[in-house]
Amino acid sequence: MPESTKPKPFCFVLMPFAETFTDIYNLGIKETCEQSGAYCERVDEQVYQGNILDRVYNQIAKADFIIADMTGKNANVFYEVGYAHAVGKSTILLTQNNDDIPFDLKHFPHVVYNNITALKAELKKWVEWNIQNPKIKIENKLSVEIYCKDINLSGEAVHIDKKYATDYYQYALPLTIHNNSTETFNSNDFKIACIFSEKFRAGFFLNSVDEIPYIRNGSSTVTPARITALPDGNQSINFPAFETLYPYDYAPCLLYLNYDLTAATEKIIIRLYTSFGTRDYTCLLDFP
Repeated sequence: MPESTKPKPFCFVLMPFAETFTDIYNLGIKETCEQSGAYCERVDEQVYQGNILDRVYNQIAKADFIIADMTGKNANVFYEVGYAHAVGKSTILLTQNNDDIPFDLKHFPHVVYNNITALKAELKKWVEWNIQNPKIKIENKLSVEIYCKDINLSGEAVHIDKKYATDYYQYALPLTIHNNSTETFNSNDFKIACIFSEKFRAGFFLNSVDEIPYIRNGSSTVTPARITALPDGNQSINFPAFETLYPYDYAPCLLYLNYDLTAATEKIIIRLYTSFGTRDYTCLLDFP
């Protein structure tokens, strides 16, 4: 079939029908889809017989991919997104507030936006990827789980037991990276970093390798960690590259962090970076 006569990929949009979302839909979502080569509709634009829920089921089934705006935690949108996931549809989540994405959906692709220009710039990448990869589930690309011993860090923020803190003002976290997908991840497919506050800075001024953060990646080699200052005042260190992670494979590593804190609890984030998006695993370190 000639390229010009091929049907366009169909994107079905799930979102509240409130007036405040009119420009977001018309100028942000619909315009982005059309510019990228996809046909885009939401159910209130369609003429049909029968009840609206049956129509939504029908359109989700027909869609090549779904865009859903979760802003405001609209109950109908959440229900429809659950159905789209259940039938295996690739779904792009949008929100004006990151807290509107519950923890068990945060590993799905989601775009946080505060204006239509920002929405279009980020959404365009996901729409084009879905058009170019019609049979691949994006969420599979972020299905990496991280454990501290037997504790799965992939859900809500997890308190890490004080037993991992030593008498030398150091946390030693035994972590396991788990590829919980059917994909094979090569070392250059993803990066993992640890993000923490400047309260840990006291441990970074000393020159001895044993007195700065370092990561052991399953071998006998100790790798000093390069510290990056972030614009928000936090700091980041990158894990060393892992070997190939095959489907459902595991890889161990031991993360050391020095501290000199008086606070009872401090948050760190272990962040997965991929070309398809990021996923955060939040730990709360309890101090002796």
